[in-house]
Amino acid sequence: MSQSCLTLFASLPDELQRLVVAAVKARLVEADRGGYRLLNKTFAELLKDMDWETSENPFIIVKGILTRCTEVVRLSTRKWEKMTTDEYATIYNKIYTFTIQKGRSQRNQAAIYDQLGKQLQHFVKCLPDWGVRNRLLSLATKCFSPVMRYHAKPRNLPTPEEMIFLPLF
Repeated sequence: MSQSCLTLFASLPDELQRLVVAAVKARLVEADRGGYRLLNKTFAELLKDMDWETSENPFIIVKGILTRCTEVVRLSTRKWEKMTTDEYATIYNKIYTFTIQKGRSQRNQAAIYDQLGKQLQHFVKCLPDWGVRNRLLSLATKCFSPVMRYHAKPRNLPTPEEMIFLPLF
């Protein structure tokens, strides 16, 4: 293997490196041209799955959106600074198409809602004070409003604010 290939491999995230090594050990990739094409295709799919905007994995979608919301809340200089309309539209559109649009099952709604409940606890704990935490909760409620409207509300499930504040009482 050339030095540039080793450098490229070393620059990959640990998760991807482990997957490549596992595929090679399991002999899923042959040492010929077809095997290398399969490996490249696998890399492309894995890298695509790491981006929340193109991913079909609920964990990655929720983590990406909450990360962006946290950045907006931390960087805001004014008390109620909002994210741009384009950012909000991208987030809302992703949640809507993944959970609500024709042909999607309710499993996607439940998966997003479950991931939101699990990950929101972590993101809120990382913020310094309650004012910033409340802004994050408000922004998360707006970003995940399709899930709240079509999944949580009909089933009488807690909203993001209730997910955080109910365990305190």
